[in-house]
Amino acid sequence: MTTTTPQQPALDPAVRRQILGYKPRVPDAQWNRIQDFVVTAALEAQPASEKKGRELMLALTQLACWAENSAGLPLTAKALLVPRTIQRFTESVNSELNARLFRMRLLQVREALGGERTPRASINDATTEQPRPYADAEIMRFSTAIQAVQNPEARRNAMVMMGFAGGAGLRREELSLLKIEDIELRDTTYVISVPGPHARTVAVRHGWAPYVRRGIKGLTPETNVFFPGASQTTRNRRYRSLISTNNGKLPVLERLRMTWLTKLINTVPLGTFMHLGGYTRVNSVTYFEAILEVMPEEELLPLLEGLS
Repeated sequence: MTTTTPQQPALDPAVRRQILGYKPRVPDAQWNRIQDFVVTAALEAQPASEKKGRELMLALTQLACWAENSAGLPLTAKALLVPRTIQRFTESVNSELNARLFRMRLLQVREALGGERTPRASINDATTEQPRPYADAEIMRFSTAIQAVQNPEARRNAMVMMGFAGGAGLRREELSLLKIEDIELRDTTYVISVPGPHARTVAVRHGWAPYVRRGIKGLTPETNVFFPGASQTTRNRRYRSLISTNNGKLPVLERLRMTWLTKLINTVPLGTFMHLGGYTRVNSVTYFEAILEVMPEEELLPLLEGLS
């Protein structure tokens, strides 16, 4: 007797048309960049009705916008449709109800695409993918693009992002706490007393000090550097708006920090790297294993010989 594997029912043509014709409320240029990921994931999830299709498309669109505007993650199912990334995304959603609905629908997409079912209570225990660093050519383009930003305050905050995240590796929450009084000019660069739970002292790297200088010009000592005068919630909202309204022309803060970290990893000992990066556990830096370099033998052997 021959057995056959049951096939998944074909997607309803009306649902397919709805997904292919979906028009979200995001700038056209951004939709062009995220559309392939959103539509492909929704089609592969095979929603059972037009209502389910709309719900999945909304959740996937919001996830993709967050990935591009805030997280700097690649637009792939492997990077975005994993439990910890879904959790990070929903933590950025202002409405708790919407956060729960998005989380549920995105986990449903993950499972429809073949992922293991995730116990909803243990979502924080899963792993996530790190933001990608920028290439040098991308940084050069951002430098030009920032100069062209018309709004003076938006241009100043973009300078702050470049100087403090790209030049000194600050996280967004650390930059939100940073005040002028935490910054000291020494010779030709700036030394930062990073606030928050991972307090440390970091110097802005060569070539990035001009961004800091322009970003903090005119601010008083007690003033917050990043979106001065705004609450934390408002600051996060304005940051997302700054990135999304400039259609990918400005850098994502998390990717700027990762760019700084990848420059640092082969420059200082691991313990120093963890301290300067604000890390407390070694397993937090396993992402960097792929880019670790080995010293040339002509440098390494004399070093080993000199050990006491």
